[in-house]
Amino acid sequence: MINKNKLTNKNPYIKKAHQDYLDELLINKNKLKSIWISDKAIKALEDSRYNLTKFEIYKYIKSIEYLRSRGKFTINLNEGIELNQNKFRNVLIDLFYQDIPDEVILETPISSLFKFEHSKVEDPSIKIQPIEIKEVKDIKNNYDSYFGNYNTYYIFKSLIELYIDEIWLYHYKDNIYNEKELLNVYDKTTKLYKTYGSNWLTLSKLDKILIKLKYYLISVTDPEDININSLGELNLKFSLPKEKINYKFYSLPKNHLGSIKEYKLKDFWIKKEYKFN
Repeated sequence: MINKNKLTNKNPYIKKAHQDYLDELLINKNKLKSIWISDKAIKALEDSRYNLTKFEIYKYIKSIEYLRSRGKFTINLNEGIELNQNKFRNVLIDLFYQDIPDEVILETPISSLFKFEHSKVEDPSIKIQPIEIKEVKDIKNNYDSYFGNYNTYYIFKSLIELYIDEIWLYHYKDNIYNEKELLNVYDKTTKLYKTYGSNWLTLSKLDKILIKLKYYLISVTDPEDININSLGELNLKFSLPKEKINYKFYSLPKNHLGSIKEYKLKDFWIKKEYKFN
């Protein structure tokens, strides 16, 4: 919990949010304000049944404001959450700040977190339905209803589509790479690299064979086995739309237009520590 406004969370998103929170309290005379949520609704969040700190209320408000600013008025950030104490303190809200423990994202099976498993059916035309598990062990028991159920998982994937809707990739020597991949293949003997290092944005402006391209997320799909795989194994598929780029201007081979690049959620997850004083 927050104590005397001191925060020792190394997550950069939380650190920035906490500083913005303190600045906002200073400006608004210790009150939380929102253009999308009424003062009455904000006051209701202070109800003891929710047991929220002021910073937790702020996190919820900003998550909602972001969704509303993107025109998402129907997404419910407490979908599938049964306990009052987790209505406004749960995995959907913390996803906005990537403030979910790494062992949850990278190690714990999806079905264990959201308390369901998929039926195994032979006929692929049969729609797979979630089956509730009565007893759920391991990490989820430490979070009560923090993860909700299958409906929460569905919203989780929808939010991923919103939060990681586009990424920058690079065309180099007839292949497409992200920055991490580029580091392994880029010619480090060139004068440009020796001058600018792995500053890919600058290099893409100076090196004619390095082209920066915007890929758009087109789908988020389940990993091979949600009873074994974690959220980090969610499949993210990106595309380079033909209509959004002039291949002559970029000197980009036509075969890359409409090309697909696939990554995992874990490729975008940052490493951090979670500890509140």
